[in-house]
Amino acid sequence: MSADVVREIPMSEAQVVDSCFEEDAYQSGISLLNQMRATDTKPRSDHVRVLVLLALYPPALHKAKKAPEKGLPVKKPGRGRKKANVDDGTEMQAPLASECTAALTLLHSYTQTVHPVHILRALPGHKHLEGYVAPLLDPDMHDSAVAKRSLILARKQECPDVWAMLREGFIPDPTGRDIEMSQDESGQEDVPPVGRRAWLVLEWLVSAFEEDERRRKASSSKDEPLFLAQLPQARANGATKGPLWDCRKPVTVALYCFTAEGDLPLSQHERQDLGRRLMRIMVNLSITTSSDGPFPYLDPTNLVRSVSRPVRSLPPEAFDAFFRTIAQDAPIFVVSVLFLYLATAASISTAGLFGGDGAQIVRPYIRPRLSAISTLMAPKQTTVGNTDAYRRNMLAKVHMLRAGVRSLHIGQAADDGEWRGAARAGTLQAAVRKAFAPEPGMMSPPGKPVDKELAKDAAMYCESVILLVNTLAI
Repeated sequence: MSADVVREIPMSEAQVVDSCFEEDAYQSGISLLNQMRATDTKPRSDHVRVLVLLALYPPALHKAKKAPEKGLPVKKPGRGRKKANVDDGTEMQAPLASECTAALTLLHSYTQTVHPVHILRALPGHKHLEGYVAPLLDPDMHDSAVAKRSLILARKQECPDVWAMLREGFIPDPTGRDIEMSQDESGQEDVPPVGRRAWLVLEWLVSAFEEDERRRKASSSKDEPLFLAQLPQARANGATKGPLWDCRKPVTVALYCFTAEGDLPLSQHERQDLGRRLMRIMVNLSITTSSDGPFPYLDPTNLVRSVSRPVRSLPPEAFDAFFRTIAQDAPIFVVSVLFLYLATAASISTAGLFGGDGAQIVRPYIRPRLSAISTLMAPKQTTVGNTDAYRRNMLAKVHMLRAGVRSLHIGQAADDGEWRGAARAGTLQAAVRKAFAPEPGMMSPPGKPVDKELAKDAAMYCESVILLVNTLAI
């Protein structure tokens, strides 16, 4: 890693911080670390883990008058509550909300002061970053209860990557204020991939990955992106060359940014923008050539598939918001995902649809031929009786065509004149009208009246796309 050479906080100064944490004086310890912050000094990994723990920890309403005695067992959650991830015989003093905020603020400051690798090396991952020092996992080697508690972030079995620490219930609320988990059809707990307390930590992580991307571009660095350390190796299928990483976990987190509801620390707009930024990181890695060869860091085919599968279950409103938002940065990626989505829904083979050897869907992201679009639009979709599925298919067509036109306007896809020629001849507009024609059995199922709302929406979508297509004819 070509990150600037920096020194670690001297042990004598680190021990002063440790003493503050041992006395549960979190604010004092955080203030000392902030005073020691400098461009040529990196924090100790154990201190970073404490800061992350404090940022994730459910805050206390007030400070206890007396610190809990060591050796007491962790308070057991009541019926229906998730058991604590770590039970080492020590109960830590819960931080105040102001201390949680101070920890998070310092983490943001660190990623702007020193290279993010010096911060993220302290967190779990599927590979060790430069400067990684194996933590002392024996709780007896740590004096403060908060340092012992933070070891959960260093145990691979419990926390293999940063996505694990974001999940609801990873840090159980000792006061019993954990949210009740819903259950899926099999009766298993449906655990949110981002907990109520983890949204601001996710925002910090995304900022750190973006800062790493910015620094690599500014220095033309050939170092491997830090984001890849958070991805396990995917099982090779023989069709893809180069490194293959499993990006399903961050994709799940990005999609959840568009479906999460409730009283959360980020607004809906902020959550959706966070999801957009996380997806942009992955899309950028899928078009950036690796220093090890001619292939991108993330396989585009794998990323497209990782997105096209889970979006099938999104509510139509979230489906619409996701693709509308992602298209701001990567319209040609949206075209690729939705082309596969619609082809799968219509049971059309995807072999060769995007060129190449037929094994890869995107190589890299390219605008599909107009003939392929027409083929995709023609078949009847298998959505009879399923209003949500029908609406998703309408929205998929809308966003695929909009993104295709946008990719031409901004020069993100090669323009061979095919789309513009079809728009001038009116054949593209005709294909659009055919695509949004009412589907037999959906608008008016046997024995039921026509769904006027769906019919109205289909007409509205059709006209909005035609207006955009007409701009190609100018």
